[in-house]
Amino acid sequence: MHGAKYSREPMNYSDGKYRLGCSHGCPSIDDRESKYIIDKIRGGTAVFIYSGDDQYAQKSLYLNEQDAQYTFSYLIDMQIAQAKKQEREKKS
Repeated sequence: MHGAKYSREPMNYSDGKYRLGCSHGCPSIDDRESKYIIDKIRGGTAVFIYSGDDQYAQKSLYLNEQDAQYTFSYLIDMQIAQAKKQEREKKS
């Protein structure tokens, strides 16, 4: 997530729909508010973005139940491993 001037106002795209800007897949937000918003969600908040694509849910690692279980288990295992490593480093 990052701030961008083009995310201040919704833009009208060729399909006639209005959307806020998107930077190669990154969610972009109003640059005047970005520091505040990013600081608020840093360190534990999830952001869910749905594209409106009918196949999005089928392809998503987080919305497909089996893939989500694997992905979140992996992420939790990595966090536990990182916490244990930091604990060991504190003791030494």
